[in-house]
Amino acid sequence: MQPLHGFVSWTQHRNLKGGYTDIVVWQSQAAAKKAEAEMAHNPHQEAWVACYQNVRSEALESLALQFPN
Repeated sequence: MQPLHGFVSWTQHRNLKGGYTDIVVWQSQAAAKKAEAEMAHNPHQEAWVACYQNVRSEALESLALQFPN
């Protein structure tokens, strides 16, 4: 994703139950949507796009860290 215009960062996080959350940061929502469209038409990204289409995506407005007691 790094060569895509507007890409800032991508981090992967594992929770205590073994699930994963990827946080991908873009300069704007418009840049994210444009990159999504570009990846859908790139034959080198087919496997990633197929996986991505099965993932729930939502805009993140805030992030709170939770620590086990």
